[in-house]
Amino acid sequence: MNLKRLLQVLPGALFRSSLQKERDFFGRYRLLNETIATQPENATLHVLRGEMLLQRRDYQRARADFDAALRMGESLDVRAGWLIEEQVMRDRALFGLEVVARHLPAATATHAEA
Repeated sequence: MNLKRLLQVLPGALFRSSLQKERDFFGRYRLLNETIATQPENATLHVLRGEMLLQRRDYQRARADFDAALRMGESLDVRAGWLIEEQVMRDRALFGLEVVARHLPAATATHAEA
């Protein structure tokens, strides 16, 4: 891409309208929900959706996704042991629960001490 084209495209990318940001978010969120419907036991998908919900400050639903991911991880741990991806997703879910607990102090995260 040449410099002239970059200067034409860059402002639009940096200053997208709030409506466009909303469309982008809900498009990604809908696609993720559809994928979870086809792969409900995929802990990674639940962590990703939980992180999206954190960005939206939807702490209740984010906590539900992080809890679900950790439950799936616990059953995997018993069956086959942890692989690198599962360890990373477990850590991300635990961090997500810590963030949720900061914003919903009355609703403590169930796996925060794990």
